Amino acid sequence: PTPPPPSPPTTRAPTKPGATNSPTTSPTTAAPTTASPTTKGPTTAPTARGVTAAPTTGAPTATPTAAPTTAPPTLAPSTVAPTFSAVLDVSTTVGFSGLDIAEFNNATFNANFRLAYIAALAKEADVLITRVRIVSISAGSVSVGTVVTFDSLEAGGDMVLLEQKANSFVQKLETAPAEVFKAAPSNVINFESYGNISAVFTAKTDLQSRTGSPTSAPPTPA
Repeated sequence: PTPPPPSPPTTRAPTKPGATNSPTTSPTTAAPTTASPTTKGPTTAPTARGVTAAPTTGAPTATPTAAPTTAPPTLAPSTVAPTFSAVLDVSTTVGFSGLDIAEFNNATFNANFRLAYIAALAKEADVLITRVRIVSISAGSVSVGTVVTFDSLEAGGDMVLLEQKANSFVQKLETAPAEVFKAAPSNVINFESYGNISAVFTAKTDLQSRTGSPTSAPPTPA
């Protein structure tokens, strides 16, 4: 027997279409902006240029520039020879009968006495105070050992004058020693208040040559 015909395929129900989205609104097209033309102001007329002044020529300087000064040549320092002179010393011991040696324990009295004593002898001898030296002060009636130096340089190099100055000083000490100290200021040291003043011993050396220190060389110019 003939087989029965095949059954027809099953027809599926149509698929329900999905929901259709509303179309997107088209963007608004902005109207083109028409720029107003800028109205330029009137062109300013060019400024007229003034007349260019002629350049000023400065007057020449009245005083010309001084020529450079040429420094003098530097002199070589010279070697200075030592100083030569003749000296003599007068040695004496002056006594003050009324002066107590204990007075010299007072530093102020000691200093004042020495200064006044040296000044009085230097004035009488007509020498610098640096030429008078106290070599001793001893007790008893106080005796002051002294050396006075006479230098020919202070007599202008005159040896005769040097001898005369020394002899005159020795004579004064031997004959009137108190007179030597009268010129001293009494408000500092009153030598007359110290009793009898005497030169108990006087001696004078012969002239002797002495070489002094040379004078320093002059400074070298910069």
